[in-house]
Amino acid sequence: MSNHVTAALYRSKDGDGTGCLKELDAADAADPRHATTRWMTRAICEFQAGKCVEGRARFRKGLDDAPTQRRMKPDELDTATTSMAAQHCPPAKLLPRERFFHDMTALHDASEAKDGAFCATEGLELIHMIDAAPRGNQADDQARNIAVSDLHMAAECAAKNGRCNEGRAMMHGWWARLATPASLTPAQIDASFERDHPNCK
Repeated sequence: MSNHVTAALYRSKDGDGTGCLKELDAADAADPRHATTRWMTRAICEFQAGKCVEGRARFRKGLDDAPTQRRMKPDELDTATTSMAAQHCPPAKLLPRERFFHDMTALHDASEAKDGAFCATEGLELIHMIDAAPRGNQADDQARNIAVSDLHMAAECAAKNGRCNEGRAMMHGWWARLATPASLTPAQIDASFERDHPNCK
């Protein structure tokens, strides 16, 4: 492994996508024969540098061209690319589907940090994003299910940390957006919410 490749990996580990790409460019100039073998590292660094359109295309093509025994289906390629972009792209550059994957980690971290304000803001925005999200294929449906789970996590976090009004609204939104919505009345949802969160009575 060349010094430039090693430096690129260290840059990426530090979240420096721009620096990583510069090191990879130097590595490719010195050893163009192996440039295509570094597609995954380059894709991740493109994500980190905010070049998410390029990163998505490179990562998906790299997976599709990989010499594996079983070729990945289009939905599987989409899901894998979404997951990788969600991990590495700046939040402002995420597509809605990627945002759902990203929120799994962000909301978990906010819950651990008792950041009710973040959970409240993010959860209420999730309601609108879920309603606007595309549906119809396996990758879209999987992303939507993750987003609905994120919404429940946000509601719990908000309620536990003093943002009861937002938590209650999100819990109503969660019940309404389940794959099989429960036949509960608003009063029953409120009663369940207050039973689980006595501080919000």
